[in-house]
Amino acid sequence: MGAQTLDAALQRFPGAKFLQMARDIALSHHENFDGSGYPAGLSGQQIPFCARIVALADVYDALTSRRVYKDSMTHEQAKDIILRQRGRHFDPEAVDAFLRAEEQFVAVRTRLQDDPASGDRLAGNGDLVLDQASVASPCKILVVEDSPLVLRKLIEVLGTTGQTVLPATNVQEAMKLFDEQHPGLVVSDWEMPGASGVDLCAQIRRLAAGRPVHFIMLTIRSDEESLLEAYKAGIDDFVPKPFSPEEMLARVRAGLRSFQVHEELARKTAGLQAMNAQLAAINSRLDRLAITDELTGLFNRRHAMVRLDEQSAVSERYGRPLSVAMLDIDHFKRINDTHGHDVGDVVLRQLAQILREQTRESDTICRVGGEEFLIIFPSETEKEAVACTERCRAAVERHSFRTGNVSISATISVGIAARSPATLNSFDLIRAADQALYAAKGAGRNRVRTFQAVQDGSQSMKESNPSPLRSENPRNPIDLAMISDRCGNDAQFAAAVIERFRVQSSDEVGRIEQAAASGNADALRRTAHNLKSMAAYVSADAAADLCKKLEEMGRANRPGEAMQLVAKLRQEVADVNAWIAQNANSRLALCA
Repeated sequence: MGAQTLDAALQRFPGAKFLQMARDIALSHHENFDGSGYPAGLSGQQIPFCARIVALADVYDALTSRRVYKDSMTHEQAKDIILRQRGRHFDPEAVDAFLRAEEQFVAVRTRLQDDPASGDRLAGNGDLVLDQASVASPCKILVVEDSPLVLRKLIEVLGTTGQTVLPATNVQEAMKLFDEQHPGLVVSDWEMPGASGVDLCAQIRRLAAGRPVHFIMLTIRSDEESLLEAYKAGIDDFVPKPFSPEEMLARVRAGLRSFQVHEELARKTAGLQAMNAQLAAINSRLDRLAITDELTGLFNRRHAMVRLDEQSAVSERYGRPLSVAMLDIDHFKRINDTHGHDVGDVVLRQLAQILREQTRESDTICRVGGEEFLIIFPSETEKEAVACTERCRAAVERHSFRTGNVSISATISVGIAARSPATLNSFDLIRAADQALYAAKGAGRNRVRTFQAVQDGSQSMKESNPSPLRSENPRNPIDLAMISDRCGNDAQFAAAVIERFRVQSSDEVGRIEQAAASGNADALRRTAHNLKSMAAYVSADAAADLCKKLEEMGRANRPGEAMQLVAKLRQEVADVNAWIAQNANSRLALCA
């Protein structure tokens, strides 16, 4: 049941790796290393590593902890059992690790050792003897009687219950004791000087404010009108005067049982409330994980699309401007290759902080890929977005990214698009910003470009120098004319896009294959998305379609189904690169 619940949670939050580990533990920690366990009869390396570790820890905890049916074992006794089960119940490597960490196990066990002086235990005859504290909470009994003789008798009788008895001779004394001692059961005479037992009951009910208090009235009255008055005031039970000690004890014990039931319900209610609070906190954390990039703390791509759709709807309804910026770190791969991925992660985190500092609180910053970021500017024109991103770009250029003894510089390139009749939906708006980003890269990096400027340059080029390039063979894997058009007829930029695909595409396929083989759904999604963007720009439509399917598999947490498509993708990319090599002259014509 636990594994099924966690599996359902994984379907909703496929990127939450701790849920996958918890699911594996819940499902497999009863599997034995020799294959004799349950539920699937897994053996050896088939059992998830985390489940093999928990299996040993779970048995050690069970052996060294006291239960109502057994005493706890010593560490040496538990160790002996674990060693005998090495290679049968337990993974030999886990047992060896247990032996290396033996001192830590003993220290933890000593710190968390059960208190031998309390708790339930088995009597010598096998009967279960319950610890008194676990059976019932103490219930103080308030006794109110103006007759000293009767009061003394009541104290004597009620003292046999083992509960604390609080004597009072009038209502004033009784209310003072009730306020200070909080008794759970009250035995009171009806007729007393000053105020009656009915008055006392009414005051206690008001003061208790829902706290359980069982009220027994001593009385010589038996007429219906008096009894109805007492019930209306909140009396629970009556004992006639003069009272029988046996009857009094029977009714008091019934009252104590009623008190204990209310106390138990209160404890369970408090426990449920605490559990609900914990579940609410967990759900809140899961909700944050579902929309947050773990490394930078920024929103992730999923939430970016939701927010962009929301802002697009607001823009359309109220006629407000809306702009977006796509940006990425220039030569980020070189940073990772030179300094390592740890340093690359530091650069990403510090860049995220710079973007937070340089943008408005109403702007939405998201990490949408490895080194790619999206900023949504609600109610901002293209000009205003340019001013903000120029501020970001300059801040990044000035910043020294430090970690340990390493200090490096980095720059960003930015593409901006504003909502217009040509970019009415979120996909078109992001694609426009992406094209502007490629133009910024092609123009030398470390700069901001707008989609409008790219369009204006494209129109000027078309009017002055119409491109003669067209697809002459429908079987060609790419179309040079289409590439030129997608790059705004910027010849140098188009040639750079083709060269980038030729140099990097095979490595990208390798990363996709590695992600699929290792079952890393998030890496599969990211790497497939990166190659899809590259393929789309060089009009390698078949490769782009395959990447789109692989990206969807990663998003749906189905990396195991990807290998067949990866093989097709590798062949398609090889065909594109072969065509690029064979048609070098036509490709170079773009730069003419």
